[in-house]
Amino acid sequence: MRKLFLAVAFICLSGGLVHAEPTVLEVEDSFVSSRPFGAKAAIRYDVTATFIQVNRELVCQSSAQPLLCPSGNASLVARELDARRVQHRMIVDTRFGLYRDLELGVELPVVLLDQVTLGYAPGVGPINTLLGNQLTPVPYAGPKRAGLGDITLRLRGALMHHQRDPGVPAMVMELAYTLPSAQSMRANNSSVGEGVHGLALRLDTSYPAQPGLHPRFGVAAKMYLVADENLYVKGFKTQGVAAPGPELGVYGGLSIFAWKKSDHKFLTVDILGDAQYIHEGRSPTIMFGPIGTSQCSLNPQCSTTTFPATGGASNGITHVQGHLKVGGSLGTRYRFHPRMEVIASAFGRYSPSYFLSYGINGVDLDGNGQIEANNALGQNEFSPVYAPGLDEPGQRLKASQHIDFGGYIGFSGRY
Repeated sequence: MRKLFLAVAFICLSGGLVHAEPTVLEVEDSFVSSRPFGAKAAIRYDVTATFIQVNRELVCQSSAQPLLCPSGNASLVARELDARRVQHRMIVDTRFGLYRDLELGVELPVVLLDQVTLGYAPGVGPINTLLGNQLTPVPYAGPKRAGLGDITLRLRGALMHHQRDPGVPAMVMELAYTLPSAQSMRANNSSVGEGVHGLALRLDTSYPAQPGLHPRFGVAAKMYLVADENLYVKGFKTQGVAAPGPELGVYGGLSIFAWKKSDHKFLTVDILGDAQYIHEGRSPTIMFGPIGTSQCSLNPQCSTTTFPATGGASNGITHVQGHLKVGGSLGTRYRFHPRMEVIASAFGRYSPSYFLSYGINGVDLDGNGQIEANNALGQNEFSPVYAPGLDEPGQRLKASQHIDFGGYIGFSGRY
């Protein structure tokens, strides 16, 4: 930590200035006449809390439960668990100029705490639960994960910028790659690695509509490739998907210069709204730990987590339905010195209901209209990661009232 402090201090107290601009549109320069070498380092403390009500589908038969479904057989949703996940991270972000309006960035996340806890939802207890007794003991407290997370490399460049060419908007493109550098998480360990390669593309644009007011807009996309094949089963045509689903996001808002003494001393307020769609895929949800550590597979009377095609049990990764996230953020940035600033932000997001377990039972490979263990081609058409006790309609887990909120505070310095 002492070495990190000295490095940031060196960057802060050395030469080089950048004019007032929304942070996301700043790009470090190097090897140009006005700036032989440019670099920036930031450290921020990040907290995120996630709250989800985990429900389970219930098949209601009117003949047996006429008061519950008087109009006929129906698939209902029963409240089960209140789930919470809390994450504390320290993010170290460094950027180095490669040429004019082109930079390379390295982000190192240090996870201080990442834990999931479960309790019964209001009105639910050991007597009337459909899930808690057979899946995991409730209350549940998962492992306290901590350690150095997966490292991200970023290449950013300004396709155009009004500071370079007055009269044009600022447009910055970023290509990012997240390495599976940390040890992969398991349901029963405390590791924090996600076990995937992450590839992301982002485009941000802004233009000073009038002094002190910068409208902003951006789009982003991200996809994942499996790195840890022990965590994510892959290579089977019958399982549908193997990796977490690709993501597509968009945001818009304003950066307002609430106070500005000069281009190098100012206070900004960022007001942003955003939306993100996460396509269906297999990923570790908030139920990753409870499912992966469930003792259900050891009980002959319980088959909730069992894969009939292989006889194995789920490691906690489930097929998640595509879903939407919408929200917004309020941030501020105070540059009190030409080379130093304090940054802070708070956000909130909401997701409409979606299924946490949504797997398919297989794929009809020979086209005869049936899913068979031994088809006409001698193939097993059942998915190796389909657990009827979790994925079959009427048994599936569903996330409701999914809310994320959090924020960060940090300090950055520039060379």
